[in-house]
Amino acid sequence: MRRLGAELWAGLIMLGVIVVIGLPVVLGAVAPVIPRGWWLVAFGATIGGLVGATWGGVGGTRSRASLAVAVVAAWVVVFTAPQGALAILLVVIAAVAVYVVAF
Repeated sequence: MRRLGAELWAGLIMLGVIVVIGLPVVLGAVAPVIPRGWWLVAFGATIGGLVGATWGGVGGTRSRASLAVAVVAAWVVVFTAPQGALAILLVVIAAVAVYVVAF
C-alpha cells in the first residue's frame, strides 16, 4: 500500500474544509441567491473539477479542462452563496492551478 504524502493529506483536508463550509447551503439551512438545485450543481462541479484536475497526475489536457470547470463553477458558487467563507474556494483553486498549469 502506498503511503500518503503531506501534499495529498493537505489536499484532502482542504477538500473537507470546502465541503464543511458549503454544508449550510447543501443542507438547506441558508438559501443561495440562485435556485438551490443549480447552486448544488455548481458546488458539485467545483469539487469535481478540483478532484479531476489533480487525480492521477497534473499538467495534461484533462487536468486543465477540469481546472477550467472548477474555476467557472467556483465563481458561480462564491457569488451566489449567502456566506463569505466560501471565498476560500478561490484560494484553493489558485493553489491547485500552480501545479496544473506549471510551465
